[in-house]
Amino acid sequence: MHILRTPPSLWILLLFSFLGLSSCSGLLYYPTTIKYVNEAELKHTPAEIFLKYDEQTELVAWYFEAPKEKRKNFTFVFFHGNGQNISSHFQSLYWILDYGYNFLIFDYLGYGPNPGQPSPENTVESGKIAINWVKTNRPHDAIGIFGQSLGGNVALRTMSELDNFYSCVSVIESSFLSYQNIAQAMMRKRWLTWPFQFLPYLVMSDTKAAATNLSRLTESNYIIIHSKTDAIVPYNFGVEVFEKLPQKKQFWEVDTGYHADAFFRKTELREKLTKEIQKNCLN
Repeated sequence: MHILRTPPSLWILLLFSFLGLSSCSGLLYYPTTIKYVNEAELKHTPAEIFLKYDEQTELVAWYFEAPKEKRKNFTFVFFHGNGQNISSHFQSLYWILDYGYNFLIFDYLGYGPNPGQPSPENTVESGKIAINWVKTNRPHDAIGIFGQSLGGNVALRTMSELDNFYSCVSVIESSFLSYQNIAQAMMRKRWLTWPFQFLPYLVMSDTKAAATNLSRLTESNYIIIHSKTDAIVPYNFGVEVFEKLPQKKQFWEVDTGYHADAFFRKTELREKLTKEIQKNCLN
């Protein structure tokens, strides 16, 4: 009887392929340069903002301001997920403009027209720049944080590194605390990568993940949202986020749905969130 075995050379090739993939953050970031909508044709047209990252680099952001007759002194800073760019992700909060609330959504390095490559370090720095823009340009606004998926991790880490910053409402949807843990979970899903699920702990770092700086997070009104049927970031990751965050906090469990789509599938959550903003940010 002949037993079919994978040639050792193939395993070595696969090993180094995934080492290269992981070390260049291929398991974390899937940016695109595609522009998914023409913002000039939207009912609520954003202002295109250029955030100064360094002397040579600016980050593109869109600032959406609610209609003047409804506008309130509140702005979300929107940290989006790991795929596409702001021209698709903005839709997750677009509805909130009709309630009178504003938001700024920004792209990380390597996303949309931005140069460079995203990393745990520079996504956090980008978040700080975005928050400072709102503090400077909307000085009378209360500020909230909205982080989806990867953006939830980046948002929490960013908040933990800022002194004298208070987010009156911090929404973390479909997210996780550890880059290593989520990368391992992703590799477990495919038979080709299953044998290499140990790799994230060798080639990836949690030095700039939310998990390693939670003790520095300040009090906020945290709202954790996660679907029990999320096929991208498993439900238990959301539970871990909730359990490890400081008080005050709520967990909004979604029974059905996909990934980071709570406000599309459960429109009653829109009203619920706006009531939290009114209670915690405008009274």
